[in-house]
Amino acid sequence: MKKLTTLVITAMLVTVGGVALAQEGSQDPAPEAGGGEAIPADVVAIEAVEPVEIAEVDAEAGPLTAAMRSFVERPAVDESGLPVLDDEGLPVLVLVPTEEAAVVPGDRAVYRLSIANGGDEAVTDMVFDLAIPADVLLDPLSFSSGLETALQVMDPEAPGTWIDLLEETEDGLAPAVDPATITAVKARIAEIPAGSETTIEYAVTIR
Repeated sequence: MKKLTTLVITAMLVTVGGVALAQEGSQDPAPEAGGGEAIPADVVAIEAVEPVEIAEVDAEAGPLTAAMRSFVERPAVDESGLPVLDDEGLPVLVLVPTEEAAVVPGDRAVYRLSIANGGDEAVTDMVFDLAIPADVLLDPLSFSSGLETALQVMDPEAPGTWIDLLEETEDGLAPAVDPATITAVKARIAEIPAGSETTIEYAVTIR
């Protein structure tokens, strides 16, 4: 198994946001969302409105690609322009790329980070730092991933300490902190197998 050389990706999504990728255990300083000057020389940083793709970041580990897309929920319509309803009479929602739709406060948007390991060995100990901009509200229960992923947020009562994003309650899983205070989420994947593809997807509401 190979560990990936430290890599940072930043992207402008619905609003200014970003995602940073780093090898767990790296001593490199964490960059600011949007790609600040603190990024070390051995880190690749890219800013773009379009999906970000990184290839062959480490020739020894093999090509790893990552692309970030953002979508906004919109009611589906039929050929006559009428809304499509489900069996309960509720509107059917579809995801429209944000570059094709105007986004306004109150909209629900979905971020999708797609990762592919095109190498012949697994990439291990990957941490994806997902920046949550101040003008969106994260839905902590919306996270989904194709691989087992540990999600953590900063403990507001103990700065510098990361805790699980969700906790067990009598009513099931619930956010461990007030979603309005979340400015970043760490998504930890222990192993991305050789030749595999996966996604991390989550939703926010535009404030």
